[in-house]
Amino acid sequence: MCKLFPFQSMKLVRLRLRLVDEILNDKELNVKVILLMRDPRGLMQSRRHRRFCELSSDCWEPSLVCADMLSDYVAARSIMQRYPGRLLVIRFEDLALKPDVTTQQILDFMRVDGRKAFDEFLKSHTNMEVAGVHSTFKVTRNIPFKWKYTLDYNYVEDLQIACKEAMRLWGYKMAYNETHMMSNDFNPVEDYSISK
Repeated sequence: MCKLFPFQSMKLVRLRLRLVDEILNDKELNVKVILLMRDPRGLMQSRRHRRFCELSSDCWEPSLVCADMLSDYVAARSIMQRYPGRLLVIRFEDLALKPDVTTQQILDFMRVDGRKAFDEFLKSHTNMEVAGVHSTFKVTRNIPFKWKYTLDYNYVEDLQIACKEAMRLWGYKMAYNETHMMSNDFNPVEDYSISK
């Protein structure tokens, strides 16, 4: 059935990047992978409201979540060297704050020509809130740093200690105290690169 359609996509949640190596190695599949990374503070703030997360410690335990982030960084570096042009890494914050630019990167990577349709979708889905945790209508610029105002600083401090290296590699800056964390001047995202 799949061969009837020239292009298929699927979303996999919490799949470690190192596990896609075998799929990328299969030349018949012609798979491309987009890895979506997120600041562990925002990730944990979001997961606090998800019952499914309670069942698996790798979903809510900061040291395990950040170990997975480190694993994905190492795997991304390796995959980009061995399979050039087959992996695109996007940070959630970049997608939410710069949807036009990031969407264009995704379209270019996938070699899909659909800018007009995507522009219409982005315009209608990223600027208004429709109730429901699973709604696709959100004011996206409000989402990435919501954790700054909803998480207790003591929890954030513990999380940052567990995630220090992962945060550094993925370009997430530390909050030094509660005042710093909640400051409108504190931008937790900085440039990063996946390098040798």
